[in-house]
Amino acid sequence: MVSLKPGEQHYSTATIRLLLAAAFIVAVHGDCGVPPHFSFAELKEEYRRNKAFAVGDKVEYVCRPGYTRVFKSTLECTKYSLWSENRVFCKARSCPHPGEPENGRLVILTDLTFGATVNFNCEEGYRLIGNAERKCVLEGSQVRWDKEIPYCQLIPCGPPPEIEHGTHTGTLMEEFNYGTSVTYRCNGAAKEGVPFSLIGEASIHCTSKDNVNGEWSAPAPQCKAIRCPQPKVDKGKQMTGYSPIYTYRASVMFECVSPYYTLKGSSILECDENNSWAPQLPVCERSSCDEPPYIHNTDHNSSNSRLFPAGTVVKYDCIRGYELIPGMSSLITCQKDFTWSGRREFCQKIRCQHPDVKNGRVERGSKEIYVYEDKVTIVCNSGYTLKSGTGQSKCKYNREWEPALPVCEPGILKKILSFLFGNDVDTEKACQSPPLINGGRHDAENGQFLPIGSVVKYSCYGGWLLVGERSIKCIAGDEETARWQGDAPQCQEIVCPRPHIENGRHETAREKYRFRESITLKCNRGYNLEGHNTSTCTENGSWQPPLPACSLKIRCPKPVIENGKQIPASGMEYTYGSTVEFQCDSGYTLEGNKSINCDTNAKWNPPVPSCVKAGCPKPDLQNGGMVNGSDKKVWYNMNENITFMCSPGYQFSDAWYLSEKDNLTITCSADGTWTMLPKCEKQSNAPVCKMVRKSKEFLRCGVPLEELKTLLEIQKLFLEIQKLKKDLKKYNG
Repeated sequence: MVSLKPGEQHYSTATIRLLLAAAFIVAVHGDCGVPPHFSFAELKEEYRRNKAFAVGDKVEYVCRPGYTRVFKSTLECTKYSLWSENRVFCKARSCPHPGEPENGRLVILTDLTFGATVNFNCEEGYRLIGNAERKCVLEGSQVRWDKEIPYCQLIPCGPPPEIEHGTHTGTLMEEFNYGTSVTYRCNGAAKEGVPFSLIGEASIHCTSKDNVNGEWSAPAPQCKAIRCPQPKVDKGKQMTGYSPIYTYRASVMFECVSPYYTLKGSSILECDENNSWAPQLPVCERSSCDEPPYIHNTDHNSSNSRLFPAGTVVKYDCIRGYELIPGMSSLITCQKDFTWSGRREFCQKIRCQHPDVKNGRVERGSKEIYVYEDKVTIVCNSGYTLKSGTGQSKCKYNREWEPALPVCEPGILKKILSFLFGNDVDTEKACQSPPLINGGRHDAENGQFLPIGSVVKYSCYGGWLLVGERSIKCIAGDEETARWQGDAPQCQEIVCPRPHIENGRHETAREKYRFRESITLKCNRGYNLEGHNTSTCTENGSWQPPLPACSLKIRCPKPVIENGKQIPASGMEYTYGSTVEFQCDSGYTLEGNKSINCDTNAKWNPPVPSCVKAGCPKPDLQNGGMVNGSDKKVWYNMNENITFMCSPGYQFSDAWYLSEKDNLTITCSADGTWTMLPKCEKQSNAPVCKMVRKSKEFLRCGVPLEELKTLLEIQKLFLEIQKLKKDLKKYNG
C-alpha cells in the first residue's frame, strides 16, 4: 500500500471531491423535477409517482371538478430542465344568474364562476328574509348556487302606543309598515274647562335604525291639561295675551311701566308643558331717575332728555325775577340709587328799594323788604294829589318799580282854598281818593277828594276774580271827618292747577298756571293720546279742552312663519286692526288662513298659519307597477313624476285612450295631490274597445273634445252597421 505525506493527502482529498461533484452534475443535467401543482387541474394518475423526468418527457393534466378545459393541458420537460410555459388551461364554470329580490339589490363581488360569492341587500324600508349570501358550488359535475334566493319584506312596526286622553289616526289600520305615519290628537277639556294639550310630536312614522327592526320615529306624545299661573312682573305691564286661563303654548308679552325701568330677560313668554312660563318671568330694574323734580321758580336744561341714567347732572336756572341764593348750587345729580341729590330750593326773589314818596305814603302793601312782584299803592297826604299815574307800582325783575313811583303835589281844592283863605283851610271833611286794588280798578278819578255820599265801584282785569263788595261809599266820620265805608274788594288771580295725566307728561312742570296759559301734553311710550294734545287755562280755573287720556297701545307680537314671507314686509307696527298676509316659498303650501288680523286681545285672529313642504304620498296601483321598479320612495316632492304601466291583460281605466302597452306618467302638484291616480282594470278585446283606443291618436293631435265625441258617435254607428250586415248575412243563409 502506498503511503502519502500529509500535504499529499490534502491534495488527493480535494481532487476526489471535485470528481464527485462533476459526476453529480453530469448525472442530473437534462432532467426535470416534479411537475407544477395547479389549483384548477391535477396530474393524471400515471405521472404522479415519478420524481424526475428526462428532457422531452411530457405530462398531462385533467381539470379539477368545477373547471373545464380551454387549452391543451400538457407540459414538456425542456432542455433547460424546466417545464414548458404554464398556462391556465382550465377555467372555472359559471353559475346561472343568481336572481335579484324584489325591492332589493344583487351585489356581485367578483364574477359568477365556481367559488364566487354574491351578496343581497334590500331597499330602504325593507329587510332581508333569508340568506344574505350565495356561493357558486359544485354539485356532481355541475355548478349551482348553494342557497335559495332571499326576499325583501317591508319592515313592520308594532301598533303605535295608545295615549291617555287622546287617540290617533291609525285605530282602524291593521298593519304599520315602514313609512306609515299616524297623527295624534287630544280629547276635550279636563276639569275647570282646561283643554288637553298635545305635548310632543303630533305625527310619528314607522322607521328603522338597523334596517331590520321597525320602530316609531319618536315617543308617542302626551295629552296634558296645562295651565300656567297669571303672569305678574313688578313694575311691569302685560302688553298682549290677556286671558283668564293660560293654556299650553299661550304667549304673553311684557314691558316695563316706565321708560325709567329696563326689562331684564325675555319680553315674550310661553306657557310650557311644566305649567310654568318659559323663559322665566323677566324683571324690571331701575335704569334711570325720574324726570328732574319741580323746584319752585326754576327751569332746567333737560327738556329734550327722556332718560336719566346714574351720573346724569341737571342744571337749574332761576326764572326771571329770581336769583340764586348766595352759596348754593343749582346742580342736581342722578345717584346710584336713582334718586336726585340736592332737591332743595335755591332761588329767591330779587329785591327792590323801599318806595319812599315825598308828601305821600304806602297805603297798601307796606312791608320792610320789597321783592319781585310786590305791589304797593301810594297815596298822597291830605291836600296833595298824584301828579301822574294811578299810584300803583310793582317791583320788576330789573329791581326797578314800574310804573315809576309817583310824585305828590298840592291838589286843586287846596290851591283854591289856599288862594282864597290862606293855607289854614281844612280839607279833612272830604274822602280822599278811593284805594287802588291789585288786578283791578275803580271808576273814580284818581287824586280827587270826594264829598260825603259819593259811591265808587270796583272791577277786576281779565284773569282776576273780584272778592268782596263791589262798591264803597264816602260817609261822615268822627269829629266832622269823612271816610270810606268798608274795605275795598280784592282781585284774586285766576290760576289752574298743575295738570296730571296718567301715563303721560307735559312740557312745563309748575304748580300753577295763569289765565290763558296753554300747555302741550304727550303720552309715555306704549300709550296712545286720546283727546287734544293742547289745553288752555280758562277764566273759571279749569283746563279747556279737557285734559286728554293716555290709553294702552294694543300691539300684537311679530308673526313669524318659516319657509314663507309676510306681505307687507316685516318692519311694520303690529297694532290693533293691522292686517298681515302670508305667502309660502316655492315648494311649500300654506296651512291655515292667508290673512290674519290683530284683535282687541292683542292676538292674531285667525292664528298665524304655517308653510309645510309640498309633497305627495306614493300612490298604490293594483294590477300594475312603476316603470322604474327601483324607485322605492314613499314620498315625492312637488313636480316629481312617476311613470306606471299596467300588468299584462290590464289597461288604465281612466285613460281609456291608452293601450295595454302604453305607460302613464303623473306629476305631484303644488297642492300635494297627483295630477291623476291611475287604476288598472281588466282589458276588453271587443272591437268597439279597439276602435275607441285608436281614437287616442286624435287626442294626441289636439282634436277638441266635442269633435272627438262626434268621431266616437260615428265609430259607434259604423260598428252597428257592421253588426247589422252580419245579422242579415246569417238571416239570408
